[in-house]
Amino acid sequence: MHIWFYMPGNWTSRSSSFITNIRHNLLEESNLLSLGIDDSAIYHNGYVNPCDDFYEYACGNYPTNRHLPPNKAVRHTLSDMQNRLNKQIRNLLQTSITDDDKPWNRLAKQYYQKCLKEEELEATGASSMRKLLRDLGGWPVLDGDTWKPWNHSWERHLAYVMNRTGINAVILELAVSHDPLNSSRFIIEIDQPKWGVGSRWPYLAGIHDLIIQNYTSLMTQTAVNIGADPTYAKHDMKNAIEFELRLVNFSADEMTRRDPERGNNRFQLWQLSELFPHIDLITYVHAIFGGLEKLSPNDTVIIREPEYFRRIQSVMQQTSKRTIANYVLWRVIQGYSPFLPPVMREPFYAFKANQTGIPSIPVPDRWEDCVFLATMMIDMPVGRLYVENHFDQFKAMKKMNDLTKHFKNELIKQLETVDWMDDETRRRAIIKAKHINYKSGFPSYIFNESYMEENWAMASFKF
Repeated sequence: MHIWFYMPGNWTSRSSSFITNIRHNLLEESNLLSLGIDDSAIYHNGYVNPCDDFYEYACGNYPTNRHLPPNKAVRHTLSDMQNRLNKQIRNLLQTSITDDDKPWNRLAKQYYQKCLKEEELEATGASSMRKLLRDLGGWPVLDGDTWKPWNHSWERHLAYVMNRTGINAVILELAVSHDPLNSSRFIIEIDQPKWGVGSRWPYLAGIHDLIIQNYTSLMTQTAVNIGADPTYAKHDMKNAIEFELRLVNFSADEMTRRDPERGNNRFQLWQLSELFPHIDLITYVHAIFGGLEKLSPNDTVIIREPEYFRRIQSVMQQTSKRTIANYVLWRVIQGYSPFLPPVMREPFYAFKANQTGIPSIPVPDRWEDCVFLATMMIDMPVGRLYVENHFDQFKAMKKMNDLTKHFKNELIKQLETVDWMDDETRRRAIIKAKHINYKSGFPSYIFNESYMEENWAMASFKF
């Protein structure tokens, strides 16, 4: 993304030296917003007066100098920057592991290099997935009539699955985040989940929507690929998608959820059993933390969507454990799909291609998947490697701080002149604006050796 600033007024009346100066400054500041893209200057069209067509001036040469790759649905400056970043990370992670590597650097490289070994995934990926499913209580669609329901609640089982796999946001989502009323404190948040398709809107048309049909086919085909009987797969996955549809119908849409105050519903932990008597959220929370943190009944919990939890109580009571287990473990498989053998990943790529409207989209290179996974799973070590090798923290941070100061000063200037605020509101807004703090760059604790040693020194870990 580029933001260009220009001086309003009569463009043609400026002296050429002044214009050159302004354009030099514009270019420098726009580059601050695209750190790492050395050739960003070629995107703008200097032959156009920005007062006539600002967007053509800022980005008019982008389509001329950047072609759309065959395996991408769209291309823009942010994706260019991401591609460059991915290649830089790949080059760091593919280097040989040496005795001089810190334990966390060794861990990141081992993870990435193991991820690349497609022949091992081909040989063991399916059997490893089946073993994981057995360890999680069995996938009913795979086990058929031999599957036995767990003898505890779905809440306890969901917590067990989450703790074993890290797959969150299924049926409900639990997170530990900064308290919106005091960002120096952490607080537990419970929210409606993410959905398997990604967006909420395709579900609203029902099971016959084309995207939902493609998604159901993906579920069924994946079950068969892992070893399910096709008859069981079709029946059980139909029940699973119908269950998800019922949950979605009680969820809030994205537009409604944009209001941050709407989701700041604060309760004490003990109150959850009174609010939602047929969903045992207290057991779920305690099972998730399981000895990691001592919780008090008086601890504050934010429930982002109370109405969702009120309304799904009847759904959860009426739905069999078999259907719940089929759905939950399907979402685990979906999350772990990059670790399936190549042939079993193909339906996932086909589903993505159908969603993007590019049916012939090529399968991405394996290194792209592995860079993404390493960045997600081994985030702090990978981030530190990147900062050490590709981020000029002193020069870049100074320029970024200068740029954010420009934004802050301009905000205050506009607050002083807007005509839709009364004087008291204006005064309070300006005070608040002046207290804006800058948080950019990277967390300093990734260079704290004690922190990294405690959290990431798994040198003996074997993949």
